[in-house]
Amino acid sequence: MSVLKKMGTYLAAPALAASLFFAPDYAGAMEIKQFDQLSDKDSGKYVEILFGESARYLIRNDRVDESYKLLALFKRKPSGEISDGMREFLELLKELRELERQGLTKKTPHVEHAMAITLKRHGIAIALNDMMQFAKDFQPQDKGFAEDKAPSKPSAAVQGSDEFKLAKN
Repeated sequence: MSVLKKMGTYLAAPALAASLFFAPDYAGAMEIKQFDQLSDKDSGKYVEILFGESARYLIRNDRVDESYKLLALFKRKPSGEISDGMREFLELLKELRELERQGLTKKTPHVEHAMAITLKRHGIAIALNDMMQFAKDFQPQDKGFAEDKAPSKPSAAVQGSDEFKLAKN
């Protein structure tokens, strides 16, 4: 019997939860729990800052082609629907909420984790240390509270995928 089976601590193998196990604490980043308390206007502004600063970071680092890729990924569809990139980012936020709710992360997930993973899946790599600093000066302006952003259970496809490494307590 393998050591992992004896320990009974791992379910499947991938990167999302693993990235949270080894991530240091980031003072400039926003925990998803905090993000969920923002008004819709402020949460939208926060994501806009992450998106904009990601594009500027790529341009400053002579990665203009990747900045165009980023813009295309998050471009609103002509029908007015949200972009594929935004849809994926929002789904990752749900997944991270659920992982934390189940106690399957050792570090608190941040909004920046979801953005960095979304970008990485599309071939745009930005160091998490850099991403965590993009919105460090953000101050909420709206005193309202977010509409219902209750976590949802991850889909069976996501739970069984090799992209997520889950650890049981």
